[in-house]
Amino acid sequence: MNKKLALLIGVFALFTMKMSAQEESHYGLILGGSVNWMSIDKAFYYDDSEAFTTLNPSDTSMVNVYFLDVKNAYMTPNTGFAFGGLYEFKISQYVGIEAELLINQYGYKLHGEVTQRDILDNDSTTYKYKSSLKSTNIGAAVILKFYPSDMLSIDLGVHPTYSFKLMKDTERGVDHKTHSYDSKEEYNPLNVCATCGLTCYINDFFVSLRYSLGFNNILKVKKPYYLNDGENGGTVEYRYSDALSRTQSALITFGFRWK
Repeated sequence: MNKKLALLIGVFALFTMKMSAQEESHYGLILGGSVNWMSIDKAFYYDDSEAFTTLNPSDTSMVNVYFLDVKNAYMTPNTGFAFGGLYEFKISQYVGIEAELLINQYGYKLHGEVTQRDILDNDSTTYKYKSSLKSTNIGAAVILKFYPSDMLSIDLGVHPTYSFKLMKDTERGVDHKTHSYDSKEEYNPLNVCATCGLTCYINDFFVSLRYSLGFNNILKVKKPYYLNDGENGGTVEYRYSDALSRTQSALITFGFRWK
């Protein structure tokens, strides 16, 4: 029994020594860009840059506040930047763990038409509509890397991010408006993403291609309410509620690493 135990300890020691000899660590810098889009609820297919009323607000008994619907709407991807740093600990020749700190962007573009009707004579005017949503966020990714060769790794990981800035540019006809979202009411700043991809290494340089899918709903639906009583009579108040708005991103980065 003691011989078997000694043999087992000896094999484990040899295995540990071999693994330790293969262990190495790297630091690195990352720079690149991304193509971003989102899965969004149909509630976002309207022009929320300005609220409209169906009747004169002085007639408080019949006022209806609403946004203009976006007709013939379609979405296109948005582009963004990415930069940051990494630290990788290589467990063996074939497996490594990488920690990344990354600042990047996500968002989408919505195109279509909006029709505005005059309350008095019922004349209507149709405008070209375009809105561009872009979020700037900071994230800390943990990536498990599998090396089929010294020049290639298969990357799988999780990437929680925090959005510190969310902007929306809206164009309707000749009008242009920029809105900065309030993270306390208008959107959820925290997002958790799963990521996968490939990294190709040429000496100390590398290029990485990854796909990222978010699990959290980012945006909140903006709903206008007309207040016709009390001290706030004759004003519009906005309320917000979560709706489907999940991020997707294709990220390409270039980098340099050193020991």
